[in-house]
Amino acid sequence: HLVTHHKPEKIADQGNYNAQFIIGRRYDLGLGIEINHKKALNWYFKAADQGHPNAHYSIGVMYLNGEGTRPNFQKAMNWFIKAADLGFLHANFNIGKMYFSGIGVNRDYKKAVNWFLKPANQHNIHAQFLLGQIYFYGGLGIKKDHEEAVKWFLMKAKNNWN
Repeated sequence: HLVTHHKPEKIADQGNYNAQFIIGRRYDLGLGIEINHKKALNWYFKAADQGHPNAHYSIGVMYLNGEGTRPNFQKAMNWFIKAADLGFLHANFNIGKMYFSGIGVNRDYKKAVNWFLKPANQHNIHAQFLLGQIYFYGGLGIKKDHEEAVKWFLMKAKNNWN
């Protein structure tokens, strides 16, 4: 919490990746300063260079949405994979969503399922819901399986109420 109570710029300039990420987030969301996606992306790169998982993810989001840069789905995917490799589960979900929706890749439910499983098993209700949909309708390499669909829908409902 030290980083949030003092000037993060000073700490970031000393190479603290959490401070670098926080500055990026402030520029990204306009927290106490004017939104500037290019500056946000620059700070996220600094934090990512040092292995900050959320910085990798945030860079992926910026490439996906074209914030501070032109949209580039391949770069978004690459940054999400780096974040997932560092254990950042939101990245797994976004990769699954890209395969589910065919964003920058061919739609592939098998790959979507593989990427959704980890966050779904960690109570991500969005991944659980999409797994339920995939198994309910089937297609794109996945057989219809209403039992499996109901399992994921019920898990989503249970987690939505907790």
